[in-house]
Amino acid sequence: MGFLELLKRSQKESLMLVQAKEAEKFLKMKEKDDKLKIEKYTEEGILYCPKCLATNLKTTKKKYKILNTGGEAMLTDFDGNVLGSVSSKNLDLVCACCGHKWNNKLNKK
Repeated sequence: MGFLELLKRSQKESLMLVQAKEAEKFLKMKEKDDKLKIEKYTEEGILYCPKCLATNLKTTKKKYKILNTGGEAMLTDFDGNVLGSVSSKNLDLVCACCGHKWNNKLNKK
């Protein structure tokens, strides 16, 4: 190996170390910023996506269908599961940014 090749290798390794340190610093800052966002949203009672912390959310209700089984009517969901009592207040939230879906009780204390 010549001197130039050793110099290039050394510079490449130094650059990789600097980039790794910068990436670590960025991740720590982002983690701290995320914690502050969560605290702020919780204090103000704002619902947020637990995956990406976005506040742009949509609500969905589970859809039901009624099957007629020879004189009896059964209430089922679209998977075919028979439902006993149905609550229309049970909403699922969907993040408009990342598409994550969860129940609205997740980030309420």
